[in-house]
Amino acid sequence: MSTVPVTGETGFLAAAGGCLAVVGLLAVWLRSTVRYQIGKSTFRILLAGIPVYRVPFDQIERIGKPRGNVRWWWPGYWGNTLRPGHRYLTIRRKSGFPRSLIITPERRYEFQTQLRLAVQKAGGAITSDPSGSGGTEESLS
Repeated sequence: MSTVPVTGETGFLAAAGGCLAVVGLLAVWLRSTVRYQIGKSTFRILLAGIPVYRVPFDQIERIGKPRGNVRWWWPGYWGNTLRPGHRYLTIRRKSGFPRSLIITPERRYEFQTQLRLAVQKAGGAITSDPSGSGGTEESLS
């Protein structure tokens, strides 16, 4: 009868797998805490209630649905769901990085209308896109 020596590799692999599972669950939980807030002069993205991104209304150039495919790893992607479907909305900035913010509000067109009204009320101007999509062909093609 032969015995197989037990090494520290199995313990290390189990610990590494456990850490990956915890990090994955944390990432899923954090994504579910992303919220969008329309203020008096800025649009804010909140992560677990903490503002992490702010766009002044005078910096917003266009608002609409994106053209082309959306990738979750792009800078400026602030989705709050694992199944966004048709919830994508692009906020195109006049300058800065990232130039396009991609968000996934629950009611895309209602949120778009509220944001447009808030920008206009604050004295900002949004470029109209003839297709109505808000367009981000430079960054999404």
